[in-house]
Amino acid sequence: MAQRQQWVQQACRAVQKRLVKEISHWTHRYEELKLDVVAGKQPRMQPENAHRRAEDLSERLERRRAELKRQEQVFSQTPVVVWAVR
Repeated sequence: MAQRQQWVQQACRAVQKRLVKEISHWTHRYEELKLDVVAGKQPRMQPENAHRRAEDLSERLERRRAELKRQEQVFSQTPVVVWAVR
């Protein structure tokens, strides 16, 4: 059980680090694109797409956290024989 908790905590830290970094990137990119539009430039990507991507990543982070929390609650037990043939 301790190994599972350790693995889940390690995975949670890795997911947190990666997705927060990516969310930050797309949020920053959204702000840059918004400024480009206000300045009259035609950006390659619409600001709404960058914002949507950041929102999708935020939802993904929450889903992954919940999934890891459920995995932490899983216990392996000795199999139980339900039916046997003689």
